[in-house]
Amino acid sequence: MEAERVLALRLREGDAAARELFDALGGMERIRTLAASSRPDRRIRAAELLAHLPVCAESSRILCQLVADQRPLVREAAVRAVAFRGDAAAAAAMLRAIEQYQDLSLYLLARRALRACGQAVAGALIAGLGSPLPEVRWLCLEALGDLGAPETLPFLLELSTPERDVETLARAARALRRFRGPEVVARLLALATHPGWEVRAQAARSLGWVAGGWENTGPEQESATDSIREAVVERLQQLACDPEYWVRNNAVIALAALRLRGKEALQALARGPDRYAADRAREALERPGEPTGGTAGSGGTAG
Repeated sequence: MEAERVLALRLREGDAAARELFDALGGMERIRTLAASSRPDRRIRAAELLAHLPVCAESSRILCQLVADQRPLVREAAVRAVAFRGDAAAAAAMLRAIEQYQDLSLYLLARRALRACGQAVAGALIAGLGSPLPEVRWLCLEALGDLGAPETLPFLLELSTPERDVETLARAARALRRFRGPEVVARLLALATHPGWEVRAQAARSLGWVAGGWENTGPEQESATDSIREAVVERLQQLACDPEYWVRNNAVIALAALRLRGKEALQALARGPDRYAADRAREALERPGEPTGGTAGSGGTAG
């Protein structure tokens, strides 16, 4: 097993001697045989070997087959291989398989696999936004946020309109924190008034990322206007007094990310009449640069 792993790693490095040895041991023909076996353990072994092989048309084709296997353990091994090698073609097949089998146990592992594929999987993610399975749509939405590719922003903005369901809006608000610009801030400010506390919590946290990122840029880069920054601070001060704990918590964390202007707002909250907001603001002021509080909800809904 260890010898095979070392051999596969040498193949990824383009070692000619490793290629000769790989072919002498059966090469891709052996992997094809394992992948076509009626025994699940052999198909799992094929996926494990593919994880360490270079991405090519043949290895991707076999991995596409394995991510759609009828056995959950084989699919899991194949998704791990996608994550290890960053195979965009197999990642697209993986999304279709998750939809086909409604295999939500692979959600977090699939997200890691999609992240490993980078920009090459953006097209499959955009297509996945139209999946009939909500969890696949959410997975693609979050993965697009992980990528942060400028060309995906219009799709995220379209998915963050008020008529969407709470789960979609919460994930869209979180995904938007990877982007910059007045349009992003305007959408997050609107989401910060949503009736669903999960949406307000995510919008608050993302406002800190977006506006805080602007404040940290140099003078040669685009920066937020004073009016936009003040609108963000004002909304976060309101959210710091929200009846829901996670909204208050995230609003204070966001204000702490705004440096001087955020510190001034926290000082005002610490002197204010809202006892919960005052306590949380004082805690943030005592520990500058250390976002306090945890996250809540499956998948980090409030974080």
